[in-house]
Amino acid sequence: MTDESINYLEPTQVVQCINLRLLFIGFPNFSYAPASQDPIPPLVSAMWKILSALPSPNVLEEFQFKFILYDNSIDEYLSKLGFFESPNCLDKFRSMFPNLKLIKIILAIHEPENADMFFEALRRVKGLRELEEIGIVKLVTFHLRKHVACHSILETCR
Repeated sequence: MTDESINYLEPTQVVQCINLRLLFIGFPNFSYAPASQDPIPPLVSAMWKILSALPSPNVLEEFQFKFILYDNSIDEYLSKLGFFESPNCLDKFRSMFPNLKLIKIILAIHEPENADMFFEALRRVKGLRELEEIGIVKLVTFHLRKHVACHSILETCR
């Protein structure tokens, strides 16, 4: 996947979204992607372009970030999404959107018994645990095979 193949994600689509209070960004299932092509970097690049194009960033109060995890991929996946950079993606979200009250990280998982493992991996992200304790970050999981049909993009369960 290249930047050219995701032209439909151009930021011009959000330029007219004035007074947007909640934004949801979901990353799809990448299991179909050929091993030679990593689809994550161009999608992350597109996400930052879209976020930077929002015309009223001071109004955004909630950001929901959803992705599908597999057993062996958590650290590599989080790294590609920018969680282990300095500043990390949480710092960047809070900097871009000064009135952000909630960052909800939604993990779709195949094996519910691995939820704690995924949460612990996320809690290694600098500052995440502290933001979670004060209610700015909320971690949510749902079992992909069991609950996918009953969840809208805004409602999830643990």
